[in-house]
Amino acid sequence: MANNAQFDGEVVESGVQGGLILMAASFLGVVIANTPWAADYFAFWEWKVAGLSMLHWVNDLLMTIFFLQV
Repeated sequence: MANNAQFDGEVVESGVQGGLILMAASFLGVVIANTPWAADYFAFWEWKVAGLSMLHWVNDLLMTIFFLQV
């Protein structure tokens, strides 16, 4: 059991989990954009929050946080 706890800590610290989540989210976005749900997918990115589209929020806010962390 101690080895598993040590391995889990190494995985979290190495950033593997973040990379896997990023890859899974990218894959899910590509799949959804190429299904009959594509219209809803693209409408979501145009949804306005505080006067800015979701696409704008992701590009400016979340990507800034991501690059500051990396």
